[in-house]
Order: sequence, then C-alpha cells, then structure tokens
Amino acid sequence: MRTALVILIILLMPISAECTTIIIPGSNTGAEQMAFLQASIPAAIVIYPVTMMPLSAAAESIKSQLDAKKIENVETIIGYSWGGLVARELAGRYPELQIKKIIQIASPNGGYRYAPAFIFRTTPSTAEIYIIAGASSSRKWYLSGINDGVVDLDSVLSIPSTEYAIFNLNHAELVRDINVIQKIIQWIKK
Repeated sequence: MRTALVILIILLMPISAECTTIIIPGSNTGAEQMAFLQASIPAAIVIYPVTMMPLSAAAESIKSQLDAKKIENVETIIGYSWGGLVARELAGRYPELQIKKIIQIASPNGGYRYAPAFIFRTTPSTAEIYIIAGASSSRKWYLSGINDGVVDLDSVLSIPSTEYAIFNLNHAELVRDINVIQKIIQWIKK
C-alpha cells in the first residue's frame, strides 16, 4: 500500500510539459524490466535501439525513431546500463536535439568485464550528466571491488558528472526502487 501511495504522489508531481524525456533501456532489457521506471516518470517515452552495437549505430537508431515521432528537442535522457552509453553517444552525435541532461543508471562508463574502456568511448557533448550507481557488492570473477552484480562501481563513476547517487542495490533493482525514482525526478526538475 505504501509503495502504491508513493508512486501515486510521484505521478502527480508536475514535470514541465515542454520537456521531452526519453528512456533508453540497456542491452537485453525487456519491457517488463522497464515498466516501473516508465510508469514512474510522467510522459517519458521508452525507445529501444534496433541495435546496441556499435554505439554509433545505436544512437542512429534512436535518432531515426525520434525523427519518425517528430521529436526535435530532448530535454532529458535516462539511460539504463548500456542505454546510458547510447544516451551519451546520442547527445554528442546529434547536438541539434539540444539534450540538456543525461541520467545514467548503472552504465559501464569505464569498461565492462574484459572489454577495455576505449570500446565504451562516446562522442563528447555539452549535456549535464547525472549518475546513479549500485553498490550491492556481488562476488563474481569479472567484478572487482564494490559493484552492482553486473558493473563495477569504479566503471560507473569513471566519467565527470554533475551529480551522482549511490544506492545499496543490485543492477536490476536500480530501475525498480522508489528512492532511485525520486532522485531521477529531482534531477529532471532541476
């Protein structure tokens, strides 16, 4: 009951009607995994890239879909996991979209598993970057130190950001937690 009440309050909180917020899911992220996040961010549009790699092709896929929907300005992009890298590439590659904020949730900015960071390099942009990271510290051979069970905390925080928040949650929980949603809404309204 409490969660339902908090969700209702969040849904009633006004977000500027002029801004367009899009959500870019991560690789292998289905609609059911993004449902809570999408329902909690009023008027957000979820756009799945046709391809996730390379980043330039994923960004081009998102841009094509935005063009098809006649969306010319994107105020905020919320990118989950790999989608956060796609968001950064989109903002850098297409400055005409006038993207002001990128909110990344558990994005492997500094590399992932055995893939070096240069594979994850994106086109620079002027968008402000806000980062949400998980710190549930799962023990897996490819993760070092604090992590969310999928991505190392150091990787998520490896780029300069306007602000960041760390939650003691795992990778999947980050898109289903009310405290994370509240932080995202706070950043959108900023």
